[in-house]
Parts: sequence; structure tokens; C-alpha cells
Amino acid sequence: MNYKLNLCLFLFCSIIFSNNNLKFSADYLENIIEDDIEKRIFNDNVVINNKTMVLYTSQAIYEPNLQKVTLIGNVKMYDQGDSLSCNKLILCNNKNSRKRCIYDELIEKTSKENTST
Repeated sequence: MNYKLNLCLFLFCSIIFSNNNLKFSADYLENIIEDDIEKRIFNDNVVINNKTMVLYTSQAIYEPNLQKVTLIGNVKMYDQGDSLSCNKLILCNNKNSRKRCIYDELIEKTSKENTST
């Protein structure tokens, strides 16, 4: 079960950063530079689209130079019948490291094949 979840997240990270096709929308956007790192902070009703995948969250922090997105608060991911809900999700795709996704406090995961909590 955990293997399928990790595989799903790995594939998700591979897709979401390909060609940098992320499309963000939110009620508020703040651009800051912190420790020489550019950050775009999206707040309230955040929606991130990438082809067939849609993510919803309360806040997203996008660091384009690091190719990292941190989603915080009521995170929901949907992709062609698969879904994931958690409180925090970190997506990374860095040239110096492997693609990876890290989730915290998994609430629910469903897929076309089966449903689990």
C-alpha cells in the first residue's frame, strides 16, 4: 500500500515539474526574496493546474529557482480518478537531487483501483 502511494507521488512530481507548466491561481499573491531565494506566496483559494492534475490548498509557496512547491493547509490533489488529501505537501524537482514528494499527515488517498484511508 505504502509503495503504491510513494510511486503515485513520484510520478506526480515527475509530471508536475515537466516543462514548468504549473498554472497558479489564488485570491492573494505576494512575491518576496528571502535569503536570496525568490518566493511566490499564494494565499486563499489556491488552485494549481498541470494538464490533467489539479491541486487545491489554503497556501502555496513556489520557489521557481529551486523548482519547489510547498502546499500548506487542506491539500487536495486530483488526477484522472486518483486523489490525495493531506495537511502539507512538498514537491521538489532539483537538478542536484532526485525528484521527490513529501507529504505530512496523510488524510486520505483514493485511486481508480481501490479506495483507502
